[in-house]
Amino acid sequence: MSQFSKKPRKWMSPLEIKAIVGEMNNKLQNFNINTVYDVNRRLYVIKLSKTDCKEFIVIESGVRVHLTEYNREKSDFPNNFTSRLRKYLNKKKLIKINQIGNDRVIELVFGNATERYSLIVDLYSNGNICLCDQEYKILLILRSFTFDKTGDKVAVGEKYPLHLLSDANGIDELKKIIKEYDTIFTSESMKGWTLKQLINYTSDFGQQLSDHCCSQFGKESSKTKRLEEFNEEEKSLMKKILEEAITRYEKIDSGKCKGYIFYHETNKKKYYEEVSCDIFYQDSKRKYIEFESFEKAMDEFHSHIEKQEYEAEVEKKEMIMKKKIQAVIDGHQKRYQGLLDKAETLKNEAEAVEENIQVVDQLIQEINVFLKEKMKWEQIEGIIESLKENDPTSIAKYIKRFDFKNEVVVLELKHTNEDKIIEVEIALNKNGFENIRNFYEMRKNILAKAEKTMESKDLAIKQAENKQERVAKEKKITLVDVKKMRKRFWFEKFHWFLSSENFIIISGKDALQNDVIYRRYMKSTDVYVHADIHGAASCIIKGIPGKTIGAPTLEQAGKIAVCRSSAWTSKIVTSAWWVYSDQVSKTAPSGEYLTTGSFMIRGKKNYLPPVPLVFGIGIMFAVEKEDKENHEEIIPQETKEVQQKENMESVIKIVEQEGDKEQKKEKQEVVPVQVEKVKVKNLEVKEKDEGKVTIEEIQFKKVEFSSKKEEEEARLQQKIEKKKRTEKRKEIEDKKKKDEEEKKKNKPVRGKAGKMKKLKRYEDQDEEDRKKMEERIGHKFNVKEEEQPKEDIKKVVPIQCFFCGSTEHLAKDCPKRKEELKKKQEEKIKERMEEEEEIDDEEMSVNDTIFVGELVEGMNVKFAVPVCGPYDCVSKYKYHIKLTPGNTKAGKAIKNIIGLWSTWKDQKEIEKVLISGISTDEYIGVMMSDVTVHQPNGKIKTQKWKGGSNKEKKSKGKK
Repeated sequence: MSQFSKKPRKWMSPLEIKAIVGEMNNKLQNFNINTVYDVNRRLYVIKLSKTDCKEFIVIESGVRVHLTEYNREKSDFPNNFTSRLRKYLNKKKLIKINQIGNDRVIELVFGNATERYSLIVDLYSNGNICLCDQEYKILLILRSFTFDKTGDKVAVGEKYPLHLLSDANGIDELKKIIKEYDTIFTSESMKGWTLKQLINYTSDFGQQLSDHCCSQFGKESSKTKRLEEFNEEEKSLMKKILEEAITRYEKIDSGKCKGYIFYHETNKKKYYEEVSCDIFYQDSKRKYIEFESFEKAMDEFHSHIEKQEYEAEVEKKEMIMKKKIQAVIDGHQKRYQGLLDKAETLKNEAEAVEENIQVVDQLIQEINVFLKEKMKWEQIEGIIESLKENDPTSIAKYIKRFDFKNEVVVLELKHTNEDKIIEVEIALNKNGFENIRNFYEMRKNILAKAEKTMESKDLAIKQAENKQERVAKEKKITLVDVKKMRKRFWFEKFHWFLSSENFIIISGKDALQNDVIYRRYMKSTDVYVHADIHGAASCIIKGIPGKTIGAPTLEQAGKIAVCRSSAWTSKIVTSAWWVYSDQVSKTAPSGEYLTTGSFMIRGKKNYLPPVPLVFGIGIMFAVEKEDKENHEEIIPQETKEVQQKENMESVIKIVEQEGDKEQKKEKQEVVPVQVEKVKVKNLEVKEKDEGKVTIEEIQFKKVEFSSKKEEEEARLQQKIEKKKRTEKRKEIEDKKKKDEEEKKKNKPVRGKAGKMKKLKRYEDQDEEDRKKMEERIGHKFNVKEEEQPKEDIKKVVPIQCFFCGSTEHLAKDCPKRKEELKKKQEEKIKERMEEEEEIDDEEMSVNDTIFVGELVEGMNVKFAVPVCGPYDCVSKYKYHIKLTPGNTKAGKAIKNIIGLWSTWKDQKEIEKVLISGISTDEYIGVMMSDVTVHQPNGKIKTQKWKGGSNKEKKSKGKK
């Protein structure tokens, strides 16, 4: 907060609480709680929803309560308080929001037909959050404490102390006083009152509105001048001020007031100071930003402050990291420079000895003579000192001092190049030239060390950076990043993709979503795509009136249907098929029922070419419609002509099939349209006059291929592939059986070798001899009991249904059970349908959702979204990654993909910001599991093992 010259006021006044409560009550009618999140220990988010919208309430203990349009990073796992709140409040209806008395306490009342709970939020002092029952008995509490003055406990099991909160006076008494205005100046009960006392005792204006009145009247006069001392002019002014204040109060209390954020500017940057529900007299000269409602101003103010605090903390951590890394660089440079200086000193010393070689040799010889005569060092030192004093021209003048322990003498020699006297250590056990060589060898070693130091500089910096990053991860930032939530498009709740011809392709994530898509979103102009394999996605191509659906779109939908099935994990190449929307229904044959996610398909299926198991994930950018049109103008004309030609050659016209007699002659099929991991039971259906009916029901309008030959080739290809797969599977099974049989034959029998030895030993012994030998050793013979005739205990178990108790059928064939299952399915679908928004044809059109794969200069970009679809289409986006079947789970794959995109070439700053704004949940919502991530150069993304076993490290050390 050091960047703010004035610390922002975050706490809410009673008047502001009144304003926010009024607005929230007006806006949150008939909302239900979806769930509760905790951002940190004090900050919680309640997610509410109803048929047509969703809202989020932010609750910060002791600070604020308001609606928000910003998304905050939530905890990975809910804390204990959040988990228990969910248990009590999930799926409950928000009944009303109250301000308790005139205090800074908000009560959110939730409940249903049988239960009622109050979530009480204290916005004073350290704050608190309590969940109470109908009688205000505390069930959950964020912080237990005891009031010092009264001794009242606020804890689980205790009753919430409502009696300690201030009562609400309202403005009724003040209104009554204004009606009888002249009497207040002579009233005995108000004798000695000032204007400020009158406002405080008779109204709930609060400090802000009270200051507003007093500032207009005069601050000093309003506090000191008594009512009976007012003159006529002052009486008239006071009445005018009070009437205007009442009007302001009523407007705030109704929840229809505007919001204002006061700020100051420093270096052309705005710093928010406080938020208010009105511009009062004392704030009239301050700079402000106006909002259409107070709750929007509250949200913007607090979210902006949160973001600034988050950015300040991130910046602080980055500065600390940079300082530590710079310290490593400086230390490295210092060591390197120290080695160079030492090398230079050794060079100068060697040159000085070389220039004075005769003097050095003579000194070494004379000192060694003294040592040979077994003179002590003290004696030698005394002789040298006397020579220095008595004979200034003696060579003893070069001796500075002795190092007795190391047998070294320090000489003061003149260096010609440096033109100064330098000190040189001379070893007495070596002559002059040997000392020179020693200096040069030492210099050589130091220079080599300096070179290695320089080489290891980059590695040391990298290690320091990695260490700082690791420490930063361990010490998580306590604040959370705040990002504005964007409005989700209707199709983003499903798996979706935008085809190369600009058609939206959607598919359900589960069986229930399949039913919702069919009932709510499928129109007469749409096409249904599916595949005959377990878990295949039910894809709907959303038709656009006046625009034909081309073969490229059908093929891309087919790829989605196959790749989002068990074919992906099994690595099976197969074909998809498509039908018109009027060929699909939820009407089952008589005596049968369709499970959730299953449909009835009647008529001809149009098969598509086999699908390669190659998918991709990319980033699309949402832009303005005008920008999209400009973007299309940038496409070369030749490319457009080629695209139009290809589309015209493979266009499939959608025609109505009313009264189509040929369709009745065709076979009807019932197909269980399944999503992976959703079991759909096959139903046996009796033959009808129209033909056999097998399970799988969905029907659309008749579609024609560009040629009949193409259709026949596709079917023939599928039959050939199916036959090959069957033959191959049979070969593998036969080979396995043979191998198992051979293993059984060749398997050695336990104890066989011992038996063979015994047989060899007693081969001449007959049965009589064997019995005699056994009697001698005391062997007891087992006497077999006579087998008694066994009675036939099999009893005929009667058939009985465990659902209805009937003996005529089993539970699986019970008609009552089927009806019960059908009812439950209808209830689930009805609940989901109620949650879905009503979407008209214009909103379903892609024309309002303009997406591009690459940004062009001058585009007004809104946001970025991840898209998972066929690779031949995704590869045209700037940011794209190829996916094939593998073993990598979705979460790990997403981390790898984000890492690759962060190192993308020619990355613009706006693209970095937009991609970083995509949440992990958005990636998870579209990403496939069990994949192999391929880098743009075609290589597989793998993680290298940087470590190694201890044995390897030891072996390297020995070398």
